[in-house]
Amino acid sequence: CAALTKTASDLERDGQRYREVPIDVVKIAVAKDAPEGQQYLDASLVQNLSNVVDSAGAVVLTDQKKNFDRTVALRWVGDRWLVYDVG
Repeated sequence: CAALTKTASDLERDGQRYREVPIDVVKIAVAKDAPEGQQYLDASLVQNLSNVVDSAGAVVLTDQKKNFDRTVALRWVGDRWLVYDVG
């Protein structure tokens, strides 16, 4: 999560943005063995072929398409699930 936050901050600082949607969730399923008050999810994701552009629309970086899997950990806080880890 810290790396994603840094990337978002860097893009904003530099006046850049993704021109296309950078990531799509392909599949998500409940995983087993989460402690009480928590939920684990197995997520299949695709990083899309997407460009980072500057304020003038010029491409400064291109992310290549790739598939990857992550486990998402949720924690029940108050009246909702909150993401507390992606690994």
